Amino acid sequence: MDFHNSESLFKKAKGYGFRFITMFEIKRKLNESLKLLEEILDKFNNVYLSLDVDVIDASICPGSSASFPFGLNYEEILKIIDTILKTKKLKALDIVEVNPLVDFDDITSKFSAFILAYIISQIK
Repeated sequence: MDFHNSESLFKKAKGYGFRFITMFEIKRKLNESLKLLEEILDKFNNVYLSLDVDVIDASICPGSSASFPFGLNYEEILKIIDTILKTKKLKALDIVEVNPLVDFDDITSKFSAFILAYIISQIK
């Protein structure tokens, strides 16, 4: 189930060979999702991380144009990031969909800055 993307978009992306781990899969089966992520990452030499704050719970990141209740929480996001960092394959990243116009007390901007600082601090 996905409320933000059409079935045709998923079919097109699958046709290009993309594999998805949905927010609901992560919420219901975090450890299994992380294991699948590790298997996917093993197939690549380089990783580009694009963190779309839309997937993060609206209480943590209200400053997104498409914030979503019951999204991922701090622990889930950090475990995903740690799984990626563990591979030592991260080459580039971005954090997208931060919208200061709808943010409350710069919470989303502060969260995004924390995530960026966390990632930088973990790269050795």
